[in-house]
Amino acid sequence: SPFEIGIVSPAYIVLRHRHGADTRYAEYFFLSMWMHEVFNTMGDDAVRSCLNRTDLLNIPFLMPSENEQRKIAAYLDARCAKIDEMISDAKKTIEEYKAWKSSVIFEAVTGKNTGAKMKDSGVDGVDLIPQNWRVCKAIRALSMPITDGPHTTPDLYDTGIPFVSAEAVSYGNGSIDFSHIRGFVSQEFYDECCKKYIPRRDDIYMIKSGATTGRVSIVDTDKVFTIWSPLAVFRANPDLALPRYLFYFLQSSAYQKQVEVSWSYGTQQNIGMRVLEQLHVVLPPIEQQFRIIAELDKKCAAIDRVIAGKNSLISDLESYKKSLIFECVTGKMEVA
Repeated sequence: SPFEIGIVSPAYIVLRHRHGADTRYAEYFFLSMWMHEVFNTMGDDAVRSCLNRTDLLNIPFLMPSENEQRKIAAYLDARCAKIDEMISDAKKTIEEYKAWKSSVIFEAVTGKNTGAKMKDSGVDGVDLIPQNWRVCKAIRALSMPITDGPHTTPDLYDTGIPFVSAEAVSYGNGSIDFSHIRGFVSQEFYDECCKKYIPRRDDIYMIKSGATTGRVSIVDTDKVFTIWSPLAVFRANPDLALPRYLFYFLQSSAYQKQVEVSWSYGTQQNIGMRVLEQLHVVLPPIEQQFRIIAELDKKCAAIDRVIAGKNSLISDLESYKKSLIFECVTGKMEVA
């Protein structure tokens, strides 16, 4: 039998087609409405979007002949399958380039490509490092203990001082993405935050709780802002670790694997600041750190350009798919 026995959650609205309606065409029609955020304007739930059955059934439904519906559905099945395949290939390429970038960073910050005499690192997952490189706990490479932002939730405003949290770091690809901040805080709240920590250029932020625990960004701006508690602040001691070298090392698998082994689970991943301080970092001599930074800046920028190009392609393909479905189910495009 093609049917399965089960139950449907009350969170779903179940529709059953009548004679003269093709279910695949209907699926594309409702998919187009969702893509154009038609459903977002319905419902009266003040907390979240909510669509009820009456609202859905009162939506005008464009219904060509059943034969035309089947032709539209078949055409979209074929075209959307090709678009989805291209999107899938682009996403696969992105993952491959991300893996390559991770490998490039790991080899650079562990001295795999130096040709120097090697010694055992004593760090799980690192194996050998050059003999003149040192290994120490992260706290030794910092100019101050790791800190974070306030643990209270402030009032947020449409304007004011930017309030940066995990999302701005996770979206930033190594920088802070100020388009994904939590919101803006008042001068009074900012002043309170400054009693604990004042952001400055070259500080490094690591997400220490949630699904993106371990993600890293470096401050590359002098603008005024403050941060929230999910971010751990690493401030490098430049006599031992150049900030940008430390930024690369913290995002390498040499450090990230230590983070994964050390984090704890409650309702989400979490790692403490004192734990992060005790994890190990590999430090070359300062003059070599300069060379590593220059090498990684060049190589990573080239890889990031490829990834950005693939992301742009995905965005274009998704927009084309959205437009294609809309034009077909609204009769703006004639399907042969």
